Amino acid sequence: MALRPIFDEGPLVDTVLKQVDAQPGGMVSGSIHIEGGAHPVNIASVNLALASEIETDDGDRAAVIEYDKESIYGTLWLPPGGREIIDFELPLAWDIPLTHFYGQALGGTSIGVATELEINGGFSSTDLDLIAVHPLPSQQRILEAFHNLGFHFEGAFCEEGQISGLDLSGYDLLPFYQEIELTPPPGQTYGITQLEVTFVAGPHDMIVVLELDKRGGLFSSDHEVFGSLVADHRTSLQIDWEKELDHVLRESGRRRGLF
Repeated sequence: MALRPIFDEGPLVDTVLKQVDAQPGGMVSGSIHIEGGAHPVNIASVNLALASEIETDDGDRAAVIEYDKESIYGTLWLPPGGREIIDFELPLAWDIPLTHFYGQALGGTSIGVATELEINGGFSSTDLDLIAVHPLPSQQRILEAFHNLGFHFEGAFCEEGQISGLDLSGYDLLPFYQEIELTPPPGQTYGITQLEVTFVAGPHDMIVVLELDKRGGLFSSDHEVFGSLVADHRTSLQIDWEKELDHVLRESGRRRGLF
């Protein structure tokens, strides 16, 4: 982004990313360029955070939520017109939402790096510098399997809170989770109208959560069926996921009388 003042006649700040493409558990690096304004200023802290747009429990689109904030530089005295460049590396959570698949934006999910200067006891931030979060190879393989089964990607969104009904104690969770929306192929026999996929990832494995919409009419309930699979990142690349997912979806439908 271009240099921009964080308050009238105050410092200008510009965050420059070395790369915009990343993966869960990876790193984003770059440099923060700060230029002094009309008056000397004491910057108490230079902070970086990741930010995403989420949906609240009532379904309304919420403001951007910041998370994984880190102080990357302590006290900095900046004279009028002075310049400072701060290099940084910001780790990404394993559970960070995905924004791209096959190099294309999933739609509905954005991840940005927000720069924040603490000055005079207050905080001022730059605009977001967007990054593209691509699936891990294990996640890519599962999404490819859904694609090969004829599912169509509708988009993705992040929902506030945590997934209920699963033991996620071994995972470092964000204050929200992502759902990737898929529409089943025409003439499918799974008994569903929509499938939502959530990846709960860690450094060694992940849980693939499947949330199904029942096929039905006016009195059918939404999002009532949960299924989940545990997948090891390394060995999951050797699994026939088309066969496995097809079996799981068919069995879920039969057990719950969806068809």
